[in-house]
Amino acid sequence: MGQRPNGTDRGKLIRAWLGLSLLTFGLPACSLLDQTGHYFQALFGQAEPDYEALEKDRAAQGASDLARPTESLEPVWTGFRGPNGAGISSESIDTTWPDGGLPLLWKQPCGGGYGSFAVAGGLAVALEQRRAREVVVAYDLETGIEVWTHGYEALYESGMGDGPRSTPTWFDGRLITVGATGEVRCLDASDGTLRWRANVIADDSSAEVLDYGLSASPLVVGDLVIVLSGAPGSSRAVRALLLEDGTPVWWTVQEPAAYATPVLFSRNGEPELLVHTASRLVALEPRSGKLIWEHPWEVFQGLTCSQPTPIAPNRVLVSSGYGVGSELIEIGDDGAVRSIWKSLQLKSKFNSPVVSDGAIFGLDEGILTCLDLATGRRLWKEGRFGYGQILLADDHLIVLSEEGKLILLEASRNECVVLARFPAIEGMTWNVPALAHGRLLVRNAAQMACFDVTPK
Repeated sequence: MGQRPNGTDRGKLIRAWLGLSLLTFGLPACSLLDQTGHYFQALFGQAEPDYEALEKDRAAQGASDLARPTESLEPVWTGFRGPNGAGISSESIDTTWPDGGLPLLWKQPCGGGYGSFAVAGGLAVALEQRRAREVVVAYDLETGIEVWTHGYEALYESGMGDGPRSTPTWFDGRLITVGATGEVRCLDASDGTLRWRANVIADDSSAEVLDYGLSASPLVVGDLVIVLSGAPGSSRAVRALLLEDGTPVWWTVQEPAAYATPVLFSRNGEPELLVHTASRLVALEPRSGKLIWEHPWEVFQGLTCSQPTPIAPNRVLVSSGYGVGSELIEIGDDGAVRSIWKSLQLKSKFNSPVVSDGAIFGLDEGILTCLDLATGRRLWKEGRFGYGQILLADDHLIVLSEEGKLILLEASRNECVVLARFPAIEGMTWNVPALAHGRLLVRNAAQMACFDVTPK
């Protein structure tokens, strides 16, 4: 078993027991058994980073093994869940996976955390926990060789897993990261040089780290970086910083943020920021932070983790676990919000659903489910993949299961058709995969791997 970066197992168990008590007494009876079982699964089934193995592996790589990244590659997967945060790739992929699994390009230990990769300039960049430091790491996409690192002192510990939760965002040669305790960094993407830093918790005396760490990835809109903080007692839960130097531009929302990453929504040609708070979905004007419209969306302990999904031109799909379910809303020209349908057939706890051909695909408390987008009616429900993640590519679903398996399915509204599956990495896996230039990247808190998914 890998070493933990400070702290004791006893302390973790105490925090875990307190968390479980809150879960037990705060949930409806109908979901008590599921949540309690899942909490213990998360507590005792986590993939633990082995820092000694990681350090030995990186030392063995050596500078002489470094492959020069292909900077000419177009940046197509520049942040959390790829283009527009939708979890959808425009690439053609291999849909005839061999029995033994996709060709493995590289596999190696990694630091802790629950984020994914941003891919640009031939680099795959992640934010990891390495002992008592959060470290931004750039890997050569083709070889997995560590190209550069940028680290700082920061350690978030929890009974539900240690380390950072968010994914780096690449924009115009810059990388922006948000750590679990509020540290925001802007780096030069080519070599990791620090351009500026801020801390959305330390810079606000009334702000606090959320119970399970700051999880929302940064969103770049024009010359602004949108970040979320805890901020239960201030009006700074949503903040805009200048991309150039990190100067605060505006802040808003006087309540705790949730755990979902903000999404940019173009409603009738006008941009809006969609942000989940502890009790609402709000739409904000990007330049000023002004509230445009809001919709009640309250989840147990503010645990909205699934992103809102824009449905052009004026509809948004929202989904959460903890007995809440899904809803399709429509926003009128006057900002009035009406519900098109509600459903308890899709409760997206950790994963965000994907939409294709008039169908919604998501994990309903761990079981793959397909709903009709127009009506919310369930079309099928089959395949227990746990609290994993889903991508859509080339009319196929790629599921990374909670056990670290990769599964390929047809994106069919008629039936669940599994085409292939194989074990990709070991240990509990909640991290979102990334897909760019025919490379499928997966990771958890201990291991990472890259597979060749180019069409044959």
